[in-house]
Amino acid sequence: MAGSFAKRSKKHWLPALGRFKPEMIFISAGFDAHRDDDMASLSLVESDYAWVTGRIKEIAEQHGKGRIVSTLERRLRIDRAGTQRRRACFAC
Repeated sequence: MAGSFAKRSKKHWLPALGRFKPEMIFISAGFDAHRDDDMASLSLVESDYAWVTGRIKEIAEQHGKGRIVSTLERRLRIDRAGTQRRRACFAC
């Protein structure tokens, strides 16, 4: 897992989302931050996507009766990593 991403998410983003108490969460899921994407700067891996999806799911269950709408942001390259990324992101 990209330590900096998780650390910053836990410190800033997730607490702010919890304070907001969303009744429904909309996710625009993209993989630009993945280490294999030529636009990547965060260098996330599949476990990062699964981790953050799990945290979002927890917040949705706590404040929004589990309501989440998730869409895929852009076309993915069809390769072995693409399938793994989709599974990691939407598994939770």
